[in-house]
Amino acid sequence: MFLRLVFLSSALSMHSLSASADDQDNPIVMSIQEGETAPFDGTLFNTRAAADILVQLENQDAACQIKIDREVALREAELNLDIERAEISKNACEEKYEAHINLKREEINFLYDRLKKQSNSKDAIWFGVGTATGVGITALSVWILKSVTTSAN
Repeated sequence: MFLRLVFLSSALSMHSLSASADDQDNPIVMSIQEGETAPFDGTLFNTRAAADILVQLENQDAACQIKIDREVALREAELNLDIERAEISKNACEEKYEAHINLKREEINFLYDRLKKQSNSKDAIWFGVGTATGVGITALSVWILKSVTTSAN
């Protein structure tokens, strides 16, 4: 639509400039009637051919935009898939490590409870046995030293 408007407005503005049409470097669009001579060399399009060219240009723009939109949507879908895969992998790792931590926590609690049960009932006994053994060894050492010193005299 925009191209058609540009084409028509340029055609009308060039029609008023037809007197200075001798310059071959500038593009010129002008309307002529059948039987008139063209003021310059070039290609003459009838209205139907010009309309076909405009339609083709508009269709090419639309086709190009469709291709661009398709490629953008395809790339966006690929990236979203990669993001979802990464999130799934992250969640799986978190669940795995959370389960591992919970298992280790339960194991620590189990071992702590077993240690607590065993140490509560036998702490006093081990203290008594250790003290008695220490006193016994000391007394035996003193007796042996006295025996050795008296027999040496």
